[in-house]
Amino acid sequence: MSFYRFCKDIILPASTAIVAIVAIIITFKTSKMTFEENAKLKEYEITFNEKRKSYSEFMERYTDLFIKSTEDKNIDGTVPRKVFDSILKLEATYFGLAPFMDETGRQKCWAVLEKYEEYCLELSKHGIRPEDKDAIKRQFYGFRNEFIDVFDKKLITKKTSGAAPLDTLQK
Repeated sequence: MSFYRFCKDIILPASTAIVAIVAIIITFKTSKMTFEENAKLKEYEITFNEKRKSYSEFMERYTDLFIKSTEDKNIDGTVPRKVFDSILKLEATYFGLAPFMDETGRQKCWAVLEKYEEYCLELSKHGIRPEDKDAIKRQFYGFRNEFIDVFDKKLITKKTSGAAPLDTLQK
């Protein structure tokens, strides 16, 4: 058997088969990666608007509760009904965000929410003395920053495995 015949009958078909197998493997891996990226993109498309809406609504309700807590208080020192209504609305908005956070994020957010609600209830009972305005303003922004910190870490910049973050909201 000559070298030419050996190459023609064995090497050429074997190398062709190897190239075909490699091409099939590469095509399969590329298709799988494309499918996974499309699935991530679809999840992003579905969840982004809901996250954005819930995040915005939560921060709006957060501010609304503070405003209602600092408005007129009841003469008898009880908490006005509008404060309780605002608390319920804020909690309802939290439950709209909760499914998008992991367990740690939900627990941290709920803990901050409970502290904030207690703070607002106390504010609504006692009102604001002029000398307390700066401290109250710092508290308001302190709670807000705690919420933003939780949302930034647990809701907004949730990274996908090995890829760039798909669902990063811009501040």
